[in-house]
Amino acid sequence: MLKLSPAADDRFIWDLLSKVPTPEKGAKISRARLQTILSTHRISKFTGEEVLIILKETPLVLAEGAAEAATEHVLLLLPQVILLDQQLREVGSRIKQVLKGITGGEGAPPCDAGLILSIPGIGPAIAATLLTEASRPIRDRDYQSLRCYAGTAPVTKQSAKRKAVTMRQACNPRLRQALYYWASTSINCDQRSRRQYDKSRACGQQHARALRGLGDRLLRLLIAILKKGEKYDSNRRDGDQEFTTPAINDKSLVASLN
Repeated sequence: MLKLSPAADDRFIWDLLSKVPTPEKGAKISRARLQTILSTHRISKFTGEEVLIILKETPLVLAEGAAEAATEHVLLLLPQVILLDQQLREVGSRIKQVLKGITGGEGAPPCDAGLILSIPGIGPAIAATLLTEASRPIRDRDYQSLRCYAGTAPVTKQSAKRKAVTMRQACNPRLRQALYYWASTSINCDQRSRRQYDKSRACGQQHARALRGLGDRLLRLLIAILKKGEKYDSNRRDGDQEFTTPAINDKSLVASLN
């Protein structure tokens, strides 16, 4: 099963597990039935024949009764997982409807929600998190407060002649997570963000540190768009000067004062 879905988080895997919970049953399922499951969930990366070959592979050797116990556990968990997935999809759909009502659709005057959604990498879930968890900084167009809320503003600790810059721990965890996903998505859909991320990595920063730095710059972009009152324009942004990112290790000393 893990060859078909490494995280076992695909809906067709759940359907398949409910019908063939053991290797013995999986080896006996027909090709036509497998193809029906794949077609129902619109899976095109596998054919019924390929899935059948995987299911017929020699299973792991387990102690007597272990397979039956694992099967019972899986069958008990599946309804809960399916229900949770359904609820998450319903909540996502409701968030989209609320944002659509706020933005007013095509031709409507620009509002904060519409301006935020115009930025690459921001989807309904991230936009909703920004609007609810950071409503005051967004309303006040306060970049410094927003970066503190999101945890991208570093903390400087100084004692005598030594100074250290560390990651901010006191922040809004939901906003920090949303910003992390925003930065992760932006490097795949925005060339400017990708260049900034690659530059940070070349300076020796770890993946999380590079994303945090990119997220801080995206927050600056967000506030600039809100202040201007105009939607994101990649052509105008590409003409701006590149940000430079120094190599900083969050857990080490970054400067010494003489």
